[in-house]
This record gives sequence, structure tokens and C-alpha cells, in this order.
Amino acid sequence: MMSYKKAIDKHFKKNNPDWDKEYRAKLDIEDGKVKVKVDNVNHPPHYKKGSIECLDAIRESMSFDQYKGYLKGNVEKYIWRMDYKGKILEDLGKAEFYLARLIEHIKENNNNNGTERKT
Repeated sequence: MMSYKKAIDKHFKKNNPDWDKEYRAKLDIEDGKVKVKVDNVNHPPHYKKGSIECLDAIRESMSFDQYKGYLKGNVEKYIWRMDYKGKILEDLGKAEFYLARLIEHIKENNNNNGTERKT
């Protein structure tokens, strides 16, 4: 019978040989205690289902202008609420995250003039 650790290693390494390195990078070991690092700004764990990020699914479901509006709305939302939730830097980080995606989206589609992209 295979040990639990070996079974887990075998399962995950089949799909991602570096899964252990990726997992360990999310750990913080301090005074012999292990803590999991959570990035609530760039990759919140509650926005991922399997290997699909929620943001990727949203992008695929929208037109260019719809996704642009979605990103712009999120920038505005996080700046708007930053003084009310007690996590100013986290909200500003989230606004920055969405602003970077908005800039990337416009650059990717050569859409600097503000009109809808040609498909």
C-alpha cells in the first residue's frame, strides 16, 4: 500500500511536475509554524475553480467593450470603498490589479483610440 504523501505526489506530479515547488512557495515557516501565504489581491483562492481563474472565464464571456467596462468598474469600485472597509492598501492593490488588466486589454487589442475593436 502506498503512503498518503506518495499518492498525493504521484497524483499532482502527473499533471504538474513542479507542483511541490509551487505549493511550498505559498508557505511561510516562522518559529516552526507553517502558515499559508494567501494573495487576496492577485490570485484570491476563492476565485479559482480547478485550473480556471474566474477573471479568465468572465473575459471569455464578454465582448471587448463589455470586458473593458467590467475592468473599469472594478477599478472604480475598489477606489470608492477603500476608506470604508479598513483595508486601504488591499483595496488600492486590487484597483491597481484591475487597472493593469485594463491597460493590458487595451494594448492587446490596439485600441488606443477608444473605439470597439474590429473582429
